[in-house]
Amino acid sequence: MKVKVCPDCGHTNKAESIYCVKDYCDIESVAPTDEGEAAPATGMPPPKPAPEKRSEEPPAHPMGGTETRRVGLVAHLVTPDSQRILIGPNVVVGRRPVADVDLTDVPNGDTISRSHARFTCGDGLWRIEILTDANASFIDNNRVHQGERVPLRNGARVTLAEATFVFQSP
Repeated sequence: MKVKVCPDCGHTNKAESIYCVKDYCDIESVAPTDEGEAAPATGMPPPKPAPEKRSEEPPAHPMGGTETRRVGLVAHLVTPDSQRILIGPNVVVGRRPVADVDLTDVPNGDTISRSHARFTCGDGLWRIEILTDANASFIDNNRVHQGERVPLRNGARVTLAEATFVFQSP
């Protein structure tokens, strides 16, 4: 049986996996191997390369996180009627006055909680964290519960309460 081994945590995943089920790392580019050959000989994952040091801090972005031109950290939620809502990293979506991005005026936006979900982006991977179970949340028709952080792929269907979006990232 073919599998993919996460280079970050060493977890064995199904060969068709795009993300590691243990730590949600992007493993799309990892080549599948035979199950017996997948684990490193030491039982430990290979060491991560040292992070690149930067000489200066990037300027703050008004939507949170770092400046978007540096890494392209912007995405959109697209409504069924083609409204495009800009999402930055570390942004809470919901309803006013609590949320960073107000979704009240999108179709069925009045069903979304005030602080429904947080979008984050790190290492080039977008994630959504559900902040409440008061109104159900689904990613690609899979239920996501409060406190769960789930990786988002470009084109993912995001349902917050009764409002549905398509997630788009560059």
